[in-house]
Amino acid sequence: MGSSPFTATSLVFPGAPRPRGDTLDGPDVSVLRAALTEFFSTSAPVGAGQLVLVAFSGGPDSTALLAGLRELSEIHKFQVQAAHVDHGLDPDSARRASAAQALCDSLGVPFHLLNPTDRPAPEESLEAAARRIRYSALETLRITLGARYIVTAHHRDDQAETVLLRMKFGSGLQGLEAIRARYGRVLRPLLTVPRKDLLEAARIQNLSFSSDPTNRDLRRPRNLLRHHVLPNLEGTVPNLRQRLTALASSSGRARRVWNRRLFHHLSPRPVVGGWGVPLTTLRGLPSEVRSIALALLHHLAGNSYPPTRAALRELSRQLERDGRIGVDCGAHLRWERRGKLLVVAPCATPTPFFSYTLQVPGEVRIDELGLSFRLSLVSEVGLPDSLRSAGRKRPPSGPLEVVQRALFNQALTAGDVVTVRNRRPGDTVRPPGARTLRPLKDLFTDRPVPLRSRDRQVLVCVRGVIVWIPGFGVDDRFRPHPSGKLWLAEISADEQ
Repeated sequence: MGSSPFTATSLVFPGAPRPRGDTLDGPDVSVLRAALTEFFSTSAPVGAGQLVLVAFSGGPDSTALLAGLRELSEIHKFQVQAAHVDHGLDPDSARRASAAQALCDSLGVPFHLLNPTDRPAPEESLEAAARRIRYSALETLRITLGARYIVTAHHRDDQAETVLLRMKFGSGLQGLEAIRARYGRVLRPLLTVPRKDLLEAARIQNLSFSSDPTNRDLRRPRNLLRHHVLPNLEGTVPNLRQRLTALASSSGRARRVWNRRLFHHLSPRPVVGGWGVPLTTLRGLPSEVRSIALALLHHLAGNSYPPTRAALRELSRQLERDGRIGVDCGAHLRWERRGKLLVVAPCATPTPFFSYTLQVPGEVRIDELGLSFRLSLVSEVGLPDSLRSAGRKRPPSGPLEVVQRALFNQALTAGDVVTVRNRRPGDTVRPPGARTLRPLKDLFTDRPVPLRSRDRQVLVCVRGVIVWIPGFGVDDRFRPHPSGKLWLAEISADEQ
């Protein structure tokens, strides 16, 4: 497909009964077709030969999604594979896994069965643990297969239920956004499609599917909402699900606007081991806005969820006095005062080794940090002053999605393989202006970089040489020259 968008081609599922001399169609199938076509045209184009991995439960929603993507992949020459996660939580789970494989075989879609053995963390609910373990298993498989995306079948009714659940627990703006259509490598293209349309689309085409008995367990808050609360509310509130879905969309738009404005107002900056904002500026914000600002800082530090209410209350208390600040704010992050800054940084939990490669020009996501790294070719002619200075002095602040920049000269050429990783034992580096190599650990000691933060420091390597350490500078051999074409490196916070 390349950069060409999908066209509104007829989308007919394999194995469907066809009317005389005509293609199968109907309101349910056309809604599904339109949603998939629109989403993969605008939000997440997939190139020819690339692979998408469908999270396939074998239920009607994921069955309709898989069949639709399978047909779309034939038209646009990308690949589709399915992954079924069997947690083994009920006696029927093995049968559902077998049925899911049989359906994939009938569609000609490669099938992967995942049987994770992880267990819930202390004080973690079974439902939350299953979700965490499931996404972790899917992401591991995605990396192994080299798939571009994981695609799930979350739909409009899931979105409405999630908004109600968030309202029940008093969520703020970020919580009311509910399920994001795109978050990192996970795509949810059906958030505008009602459950009934997916169910009917699967039935129309005689596609068999399974039902998970846990979806009828009314002890689970979501099931109670689904089977009792929402149907009763809809008797008095017309179009309730559409209204809740619209609330999620408007909350997402509002959050993005607030984040961009707050980014420019607060000028958050990368600091050793985390992110910081000026304390005086933060204290000057109204309390309602301050919580949004702290959620932004939390996000930049690598956590997709906002800080807990208890942490916000404690931080507000400590901000009222001019002294030491130290608050654990969830997700292994901690707020602390460093001079005139409030900094959010990881607690002592170590970051695992990570290493990603890309062939330039290109882009790669650093999943462990919630960041993306890209390299693109630019011309010095017409380059803004803020970018022209990148790599020569401290990177400028910019829009939320771009948080670090540097420029490289043409010692880097198209087709070179660049590695983005964290530190390894024995690493050496030649700092800007130095003539000899130094142990990386000595550089971290001189700065100083706290021990707990060193594994989160991004290192950009070319031909085995560390050429850029964000916040420290670019190796002199790769620094930009006054003229000619240059390579622009950008590290971006995940804002999708």
